[in-house]
Amino acid sequence: MENNQNYTLINDISSSHNNGNHLNNIEHNDGHPDKLSIIFVLIASLSLFCLDIFSLINSYNYLTFYLLYKPNNSYNQCLENQIIAEIFFTIFATLAAISAIFLSLGFLINNEFFMGKLFGIYVYYNYFIFGPILLCTSIFGFINFKKIGYSCEEKSDEISINLSMIICLIAILTFGSVVTSGYSTVNMFEYIKDTIKFKSSCNYFLGKAFWKYALSRNRNRNSHNIIFHDRNE
Repeated sequence: MENNQNYTLINDISSSHNNGNHLNNIEHNDGHPDKLSIIFVLIASLSLFCLDIFSLINSYNYLTFYLLYKPNNSYNQCLENQIIAEIFFTIFATLAAISAIFLSLGFLINNEFFMGKLFGIYVYYNYFIFGPILLCTSIFGFINFKKIGYSCEEKSDEISINLSMIICLIAILTFGSVVTSGYSTVNMFEYIKDTIKFKSSCNYFLGKAFWKYALSRNRNRNSHNIIFHDRNE
């Protein structure tokens, strides 16, 4: 009987110890991404980066070939414009892969230092590249839609729309607009919040005008409540 009690006590202690280790592992991993997932993202990003570089080199070689050796007719001019557009798209894809590589390396090397010191800079440069610059590129593409929006036909007079090019232009226009407007909206609310708190980086007069308006509204509301209370009495 005593041996059974000792065996039960040992099992309880062992199970509680295992549960404690499990909880410690959960607390340790809570809020931090899994390293295996980060390594997978890093490998995928490096693979995409290599493919993008290879595509850029090929596109550049094709472009120089058409500029130097092909006659300057409408068909070759159409191909040159298509290649230039493809180079721009590939550049943004390469920058996206580089961004994912930096993010993965930041979390792998020292995630606390990265989030505390470098994450703000990382977000700003990603916003600048994939926000205003990408948006301006898409607008420039729509302005020159006649040069890149149609398929190149060498022996046919029929004009056919390049559907893949249109989808790419719409996609980067949408993405650039969302990033630009979203980041600007968040910054606007942050600026308003800092202005209300009278931080040195914001406008003192706007903060003073806000609090003057808020206090006057509160004063008017209190006087209205006093008058209403006196009438009820």
